[in-house]
Amino acid sequence: MRKVLTILEEGKLIRHPDGSRHDYSLAVLGPEYLEKVLQVQADVVGTLEDYSLYYPSPEQIFRESLSGLGLIIGCFVEGRLVAFRSIWYPRDHPENLGRDIGMQDREELNQVAHLERSCVLPEFRGNRLQIHMTHYALDLTTFPILLFHGRPDELR
Repeated sequence: MRKVLTILEEGKLIRHPDGSRHDYSLAVLGPEYLEKVLQVQADVVGTLEDYSLYYPSPEQIFRESLSGLGLIIGCFVEGRLVAFRSIWYPRDHPENLGRDIGMQDREELNQVAHLERSCVLPEFRGNRLQIHMTHYALDLTTFPILLFHGRPDELR
């Protein structure tokens, strides 16, 4: 039996390049969506001209995020996953970014959430999906410390 998704938002998107309008919905994804998330990531990476623009998350991070050690917001168009935004709760994991800013205490590290990946298939870019999904992800996380990687050329 497939788990029923709780819809966070519904609306209309414009599909590029033809400009057609499509119904969409945003929802929190569960573990059964792992393969679809990995496929969207692979599809997005496959369209990149500059691979330094995106570092793919490993399957294990998505698996953990979908299983309660984080969350993933997905965007569906006509039942197809076309975008996602992920947050990961690394806890005491060696890759916890809290360590990069001097956190050492386990209790403190357990309060860190990572704003991880955001992928939108090319035909649905330009609809502000990353912003919508990020707002919901931030609203739904209860962790007081949010960290993320940025590229130096994005900090203008």
